[in-house]
Amino acid sequence: MTMTNVNRIKNRKVQLNNTSGYTGITYHKGREMWYARISFRGKTYSLGYFDRIEDAVRARKKAEESTFDDFIKSLQERKTIVVE
Repeated sequence: MTMTNVNRIKNRKVQLNNTSGYTGITYHKGREMWYARISFRGKTYSLGYFDRIEDAVRARKKAEESTFDDFIKSLQERKTIVVE
């Protein structure tokens, strides 16, 4: 089975050196806060600092939905051929 870039985005796993357990979430020791970020098309976007990891995860999930889901949907729509 050939995996496309779209499938890689959807099926991305947490890296082995990840300590938070979530992609794009790190703990900032200096601020004693959780930091959320997302990368898309070669750019990294800051989602902010949060007191609770749950809030950082929620912000990351929302960003994933608005960024990746729209991107994947647009790619899937392009592949659809309507024959009348």
